[in-house]
Amino acid sequence: MNEQLKSGDVTVARSRRWTDFEEYLIPRVTWAAGREQHYAALGLPVDGDAYLTQLEQRLHTVTASVDGRVPQNPALTIDRDKAEFHLARLKASPEQDAATRLKDLLESRMPELKLIDALIDVDNETDFLHHFLHSGGGRRVPPAVQRRNALAALVAVGCNIGPARMAAASGLSVWEMSQAADWYLTGEALKAASVDLVNHAIHQPMSFLYGLSDTCSADGMRFYVPVDILAADFSHLLHGRGVTLYAYTGENAMRLHQEPIPCRLREATFVLDGLMEHETELDPRTVFTDTHGYTEVVMATSRTPGQGSGTAHRPHARAHAVQTRPLAPLPEPGSHSGRHGQTASGAPRLG
Repeated sequence: MNEQLKSGDVTVARSRRWTDFEEYLIPRVTWAAGREQHYAALGLPVDGDAYLTQLEQRLHTVTASVDGRVPQNPALTIDRDKAEFHLARLKASPEQDAATRLKDLLESRMPELKLIDALIDVDNETDFLHHFLHSGGGRRVPPAVQRRNALAALVAVGCNIGPARMAAASGLSVWEMSQAADWYLTGEALKAASVDLVNHAIHQPMSFLYGLSDTCSADGMRFYVPVDILAADFSHLLHGRGVTLYAYTGENAMRLHQEPIPCRLREATFVLDGLMEHETELDPRTVFTDTHGYTEVVMATSRTPGQGSGTAHRPHARAHAVQTRPLAPLPEPGSHSGRHGQTASGAPRLG
């Protein structure tokens, strides 16, 4: 059943991820009525061959421009024996030392604060713990007790302490800790609380010193999973079953979005997910990701739903910068996706 769900042979009604593929697309009647209007708003030809000719001309123009600048580029060296090129590292800005000294000065003047106290202070300002309050159950638990248990469960899971050790350290029972961790910390509650925290943090005056979050990075980290869950898959790197936690982090260190994906799937197919579904007030227009060239394959269709894409190269790593820009939506927008992810609203059918 697990493999059939992943392959699409079995679908789940009203599921965002495992529904039938047709549910991701704009209805055929709606798309036929608004197809020409959508392409006109994007400034794209309706004919596929004309679009490919346009792309080929643009590629030739950009390639010729880059080739013309190669001889005058002092940062570029070419290794003929290995058929490789290398870009020199950018020199550090002279303001970097001053910024480091300012950072050390600020940290020296900031009082030490325990993690629990910091979470309580933030909850007093944002009330993010209300997302973890559970009204069901066989017995009534006072809201204050629920809030305390949810806070302890967050620390236990977030710090990888575990319910048993956290119960021994806090004086709570193992049953209370397990109940809070199992029933309060749902995916929906964690995402809603994260959105509240990010939105609160970006409105603090000091957050602007770290950037406006016009850019973000998207990267995955693999984790070994000893149990059989739907998102887990075999990984030759982990020598067992695991998941890839694909995360999007803004330039101001704010986590926009994260989602577990099977290890065997290409991360490039999920690049647009976080940009379209993060639900925070941040609006990144450029995302840096290292997906070994497969990003271009996925982003080849990004022009159709109204996205622009570009590439960037860094020393010792290959990265791609995907630039997004808002365009006029369809009168009745729908959505288009690959099998395992969602993309921009209002995307047309492909093929």
